[in-house]
Amino acid sequence: VIFRDVEEDAITVDENISITNSEFWFCNDKCIQMNRANKATITNNKFYYTTSAVLANYGYNITVNSNTFYKTKKAIRARTNNSLVKASGNKHTEGDCMLSAQDKGRLEDWGNNTASNVKNKICEINGGKVSIK
Repeated sequence: VIFRDVEEDAITVDENISITNSEFWFCNDKCIQMNRANKATITNNKFYYTTSAVLANYGYNITVNSNTFYKTKKAIRARTNNSLVKASGNKHTEGDCMLSAQDKGRLEDWGNNTASNVKNKICEINGGKVSIK
């Protein structure tokens, strides 16, 4: 699926889901927002010129693997103490933050995440924690 020129969330997930091989272009808000998701998998997607690509609110066992982010302000985010995101093999080029944990959210870097011309690879805000596995 290709999403273009999205003003609000392109996908809002309240249940388990796998999102693969999709493209997101020019999203002003979040591309994928997960609310109460468990065992969600985001793999091999491309995000171009977006504000916030992947956001987990109250989601556990969320895996974000092998995605490409280009000119994305915030690539992968875990927000609230009820979220846990595992990230590996993602590439982020030109943005503000690659791995962001905020408001006690937890994000695990499982390796091979690369950032090029990104202001901060890791952002921890308001008690959020990014750990290296």
